[in-house]
Amino acid sequence: MSKLSALSLGRNRFTGQLPSSIFNLPQVLSLAFQHNNFEGSLPEFKNGLPKLSYLDFSSCFLNGTIPPWIFGLPSLQFLYLQNNHLSGNISEAPSKSLQSIDLGGNSLSGSIPRSFYDLQKMTDLRLSSNTLNGVVEIDLLFSKLRSLELLDLSGNNFSLIINNSVNFALPTLSTLSLSSCNIKEFPHVLKAFVNIQILDLSHNKNSWGSPPMVF
Repeated sequence: MSKLSALSLGRNRFTGQLPSSIFNLPQVLSLAFQHNNFEGSLPEFKNGLPKLSYLDFSSCFLNGTIPPWIFGLPSLQFLYLQNNHLSGNISEAPSKSLQSIDLGGNSLSGSIPRSFYDLQKMTDLRLSSNTLNGVVEIDLLFSKLRSLELLDLSGNNFSLIINNSVNFALPTLSTLSLSSCNIKEFPHVLKAFVNIQILDLSHNKNSWGSPPMVF
């Protein structure tokens, strides 16, 4: 099937290992296998998906780590691996094409790779409900990712650094979830979110009293 450009087998009852042949499709643009009952992990080494832009293995019972080659796919824009049993660290992302990432609902650990701060095309970043830690420089993240529309870091063990001086605006951001992120001070960076629609700061370690008038 060397001319195949899209393969969608989502929402079935497939079991067993992912077939290795689906990772060697030179013309494929989209692979969608979400909501199946696979076993095992993603292959460690593959380079047969040069044109792939959409990859969805969400809710597939996959385990193991996320292999680094996924973040290096030269054309990948949309990556959905949420609600699996994936563990280990998130690899650096040398490819700058990524626009939407959802890795929520796994057991990923470690910190957010610094290369994520340079994904200037990123519109959606969802890392909720993992065991991620390390320092997240919120102001730096937002000042670089000016195309962000949605950010969800909730339910992790981050240490957030939030600078109260704000000298930029983010007109694109509409959804922000920092629930259960160990925030101790009210994030004045909210002043930059001029079109925010959904904001979740619940379950943090705050002693704010009355929220500052930033809304």
